[in-house]
Amino acid sequence: MSRRSGLSVLAVAVLLAGGQPTATGEDKPKPDPLVVIPDAKDVAEVRVIGHGLIQADPKKKIDLKLTRKGQLEPVLDWLKAIDWDKSKAQDITQLRIVAQLIILGEIVITKKDKTTLRFELQPTYVIEGNNRWKADVKTLDAAIKKAR
Repeated sequence: MSRRSGLSVLAVAVLLAGGQPTATGEDKPKPDPLVVIPDAKDVAEVRVIGHGLIQADPKKKIDLKLTRKGQLEPVLDWLKAIDWDKSKAQDITQLRIVAQLIILGEIVITKKDKTTLRFELQPTYVIEGNNRWKADVKTLDAAIKKAR
């Protein structure tokens, strides 16, 4: 048997024996996000609607329609900072039925392909569909100020 065929036999034997290289930190799968926030270049409009979102004047109602990249980015960056990992989502289907949820406002993203993403805002959560994630909604105030 030649040296080359001997190495091939050895490689096959190792693979058959289940000898896989050990996983490194780079090999581990990334979290599976349930929500993916689009980039500003793919967004036609971000609309921020609500009351109690602006900390300086919590009674002031807002209805902002953001269309320029410089306006969109602060709000999109705020949303991208949320850990949308599917395993961290709280299913609130039953909670919606039995409780009156405190909703401070909403963010509606309209993409250039006309699809939309809708988020409801609570004091410490962001809701998308029947799932919610921890979020510091108070810090959205800074993003809104940058967007104006």
